[in-house]
Amino acid sequence: MEKSLASHWKRNFILVVLANACSSISFQMLTPVLPIYVVEILGRTEFIAGLVVGTLTITTILVRPFSGKAIDLFNHRTIGVIGMLLCATTIFFYQFAQHTSLLIILRLIHGVGWAIVTGTTVTIASMSIPKNRLGGGMGLFGVSSVFSLAIAPGLALYVINAFNFQILFVLASTLVVIGALLVYFVAAYHQAPSPQKWSWKQTISGLFVPAAVKPALVNLCVSQTLSVILTFTPLYAAQYHIKNMGPFFTAFALTLLLSRLVTGRLIDAKGFRIVILPGLGVVMVSIALLSFASTLPVFIMAAILYGIGYGCIHPSLQAIVVARSLPEQRGAANSTLLLSSDLGFGIGATLYGFFAHFLGYQFIFPLLFVPVAGAVLIHLFYRSKKNIDVKEQNRC
Repeated sequence: MEKSLASHWKRNFILVVLANACSSISFQMLTPVLPIYVVEILGRTEFIAGLVVGTLTITTILVRPFSGKAIDLFNHRTIGVIGMLLCATTIFFYQFAQHTSLLIILRLIHGVGWAIVTGTTVTIASMSIPKNRLGGGMGLFGVSSVFSLAIAPGLALYVINAFNFQILFVLASTLVVIGALLVYFVAAYHQAPSPQKWSWKQTISGLFVPAAVKPALVNLCVSQTLSVILTFTPLYAAQYHIKNMGPFFTAFALTLLLSRLVTGRLIDAKGFRIVILPGLGVVMVSIALLSFASTLPVFIMAAILYGIGYGCIHPSLQAIVVARSLPEQRGAANSTLLLSSDLGFGIGATLYGFFAHFLGYQFIFPLLFVPVAGAVLIHLFYRSKKNIDVKEQNRC
C-alpha cells in the first residue's frame, strides 16, 4: 500500500513539475522579446511596448482570487488543462495581431489563462507531496520555474535571430500544449464536497485564506526587491560601462536553483524558522553590495548572495501557506501568495521607476532596505502569534 501511494505522488509530482517547466519556459520566452516585436515588427513606440507587456499583469491580478477559488471547487486537472489551452491559443494568435489593440486584447486573455495555470500547478504540486517532505518538494517544484528563467530568454533571442517571430510564437504555444497534456494525465485528487447552499457571501469570503495573508505580506515586500533588481540593475550597471550583464543573471539563476534544493531539505529537517530570517539577512547584504557596486565582479557577488537569500525565503513561504491551509483551501491559499508576487512586481517596477527618474539608479537600491525591514517585522509578528514547524502540520 505504501509503495502504491509513494508511486502515486511521485508520478503526479513529476508530471506537474514538467508541466510547470513547459508553461514557465513559454512565458519567459515571450517576456523579453515581445517589446522587440512591438517596436521592430509593428513599428510602435517603447511606451506601447511596455503597455502591451504590462496588460497581462492586470488580468492576472484581477483573476487570481477567483481562479484560486475555482481550483478548490472544481477538478484541479480540468481547470489546469483549460488554463493551459487558453494560454496556448492566445500565444498562437500573437503572430496574427497586426494592430496594437488586438495584441492587448490577446494579452488580457493570456493573463486570465496564466493566473489559472500558475495557481493550478502549484496546488497540484502541494497536494502531491507528503507532509514530511513538503519543504523539499516545494523547493524542487520551484526549480522548474528557475530553470525556465535561466534558459528561456536566451532561447527566445536565438529563435528570433535564427528564424522569425512566427516560429517563436508557435514554439511557445506548443510548449503550453505539451504542459496541458502532462496535466491531463495527473491522477485526480479527492476534493471536499461543495456546501449545499451557495451564497455570494460564502464565495467572496473564500477567495482569500486568512492563514496565507501574513506569508503573502512578507512575499509582497520581498517581491518588490526582486522586481527592482531584475528591472533596473542592467540600467544601473550601464552607468559604469558594463554592457553585458549576462553573468549577473546566470549567477543569480544558478545560485537560486541550488539554494532552493538545499533550503527544501533544511525546512523538512529543521522547520521554517531556521531559514526565513537568515534569508532576509542575506538579501539585505546583497542589497548593500548593489548599492555600492561599480564593477562586474561585485555585481556578480551581489547576485550570488541575492540568489541564496531569495532561494531561502520563497520556498519557505510556499511551504508555510500549504502547511497552514486545509486541503480544500489550497487553491485559494496558493493564489493569495501568487497575487502578492504579482502586486510586489508591479509596485517595485512602478514605484522604484518613479524614484529612479528623480533620484537616479544609484539611490533606489538603498531604498530597498525599507521593504526588507517590513518583511522582517511582519515575519516576527507572524511568529509571535503562532509558531509553525513542518513537524507540526496537523491541519494538512
